[in-house]
Amino acid sequence: MLRHKPEILSLHLDENGWA
Repeated sequence: MLRHKPEILSLHLDENGWA
């Protein structure tokens, strides 16, 4: 889960609309 923070977080934040 926390292996690709820069990628996963970026995608998740983008989808959730946090970024």
